[in-house]
Amino acid sequence: MTRLDDDFEPAPALNYVPRILVVDLSGDDGVALQQLAVVMKQPIPAVVHELIRRAMPRQNGHVGYKNTCSSCGKEYAAIRRAIPGKRSYCSDCRATGEPAADRARDYRERKAKERQ
Repeated sequence: MTRLDDDFEPAPALNYVPRILVVDLSGDDGVALQQLAVVMKQPIPAVVHELIRRAMPRQNGHVGYKNTCSSCGKEYAAIRRAIPGKRSYCSDCRATGEPAADRARDYRERKAKERQ
């Protein structure tokens, strides 16, 4: 079975980003693409987009996400995506003990509410 990226050739450098991508697929490639669409539970254009996104180099060579620190508010690069509703901290705030301070503050607030 051939790989989907065997027929890809790097395009020359352009001053603009093209809006349309034309890919010539052989019969086997088309079948593989349909199978990927079924496995990923997505339409074929979304599968092609995901394959291209995964094949492209990441910004600054770093694989990850940009998160905002819950303590200082600055953006930092992280390997994992931030979970909505949960705090995430940059390495500087982790080093100064901000997560533990926030946990202790939350604990004191919960205990104060229980006493009322």
